[in-house]
Amino acid sequence: MPRMGELLGSEVLGADGTSLGRVKDVRVVQDGPYVEGFGAALRVEGILTGRGAAATLLGFDRAGVAGPWPLVSLFRRLERRAKYYSWEDIDTWDDGVVRLRAGAEPRAATPDPSTSTIPRPGGSSASGGSSTGS
Repeated sequence: MPRMGELLGSEVLGADGTSLGRVKDVRVVQDGPYVEGFGAALRVEGILTGRGAAATLLGFDRAGVAGPWPLVSLFRRLERRAKYYSWEDIDTWDDGVVRLRAGAEPRAATPDPSTSTIPRPGGSSASGGSSTGS
């Protein structure tokens, strides 16, 4: 099982060997088997590369993030440069190099609010469900 610290900073190559940058962030979901004392295990959902990854890493791509409008505006523009690749797009990961499968296409770095289940302030998720289960 990969360790996040080993994955972060790895070079990302397309199937043709073209450099696509370095892994700036790793997205994980907590939907694995139950682990005593922890809850559901984490699994890697995808990786984030590109110049705008810092904006995403700081959370400025999330709906409802408040801050000085110039910073929010700047970071949201920068975020458009970030590239997200699903873990299924990764062919190999070895010795600090991530190689993508042929045909791997970047997806939006920002989660789609209509399908996201990220908890929102007030106890609801972006998909409209309750985070409390009621």
